[in-house]
Amino acid sequence: MGSAILWCGLVQLGCKSIWFTELLILNILIPFYCYSSSNRIKAALVTLMVSSIAVIAILNLGSFRNRYVDGLKTEWSTEAITTIADPRIERWKAAIELIWSSPIVGYGSGDEVDLLKAKYFQKKLYDSYLHHLNAHNQYLSIWIKFGIIGLLVYLYTLLYGYKLALQSRNILFLSFLLLITIVSFSESILDANKSLFFYSFFFSFFVFSCRPEQRLQ
Repeated sequence: MGSAILWCGLVQLGCKSIWFTELLILNILIPFYCYSSSNRIKAALVTLMVSSIAVIAILNLGSFRNRYVDGLKTEWSTEAITTIADPRIERWKAAIELIWSSPIVGYGSGDEVDLLKAKYFQKKLYDSYLHHLNAHNQYLSIWIKFGIIGLLVYLYTLLYGYKLALQSRNILFLSFLLLITIVSFSESILDANKSLFFYSFFFSFFVFSCRPEQRLQ
């Protein structure tokens, strides 16, 4: 019951990346890791049915449709830019142009927003310029700050986590990593202190919980 309430809350918040992650966890991780081989197909069918009902409801309810479908179209639009909201993909293009000027070592921490603002103004992304928006993509954000070297370090930590989670069959760790991986495509999550604490605490916790023999040595 508690999980259902939390899930409904996520839907109401309208965070598309988190909701998409929840669908993957519900339809793939839970049937595969929480049920025996004889019951996996049944569990997958049940979770797929629940997910389908939720998706159909979202597509047919006006408020949710505007928040998810229409909002997604606006964020990924490549049409003429308005002064109301800049498409997210246009901000990514600006970030990529910035990256190519210093792809190896980056520009250092603290300069991302100022450098992006200059690009936003140049590309007439005035809403992004006025609101001091970052890249809204953790991978691009790290690349801007620390270059390809920093990006490879971040990717290595995620892959190392996936390796431990798969070896230990830890569904909570896998769900956490899936959440971080997907949300990193649409948000610069590590730019906020609360998100940085969330990532560092739980990543460290899950890594050590998957390797108890080293913790005891």
